Amino acid sequence: MNLTPWFPREVLPVNVGVYEIRSHWNRACIGTYSYWTGQMWGWPCRDANTAKREALYCGMPYIKRLEWRGLKETAA
Repeated sequence: MNLTPWFPREVLPVNVGVYEIRSHWNRACIGTYSYWTGQMWGWPCRDANTAKREALYCGMPYIKRLEWRGLKETAA
């Protein structure tokens, strides 16, 4: 999987979707995923599919900023 570099918490994702995240309270926690709704992050989950599914039910409106990285697009 080709990933982007980590983005700081001050930079919000442009696209809605699942991202790998790490938090200020646990920066070493690689392999945690969350769904970005465009306004807030969903619950942290162990895999991308669960993160997407859980985003439909609840979120963390009080957590708007996390370090994140996404998939790089491959050149066509």
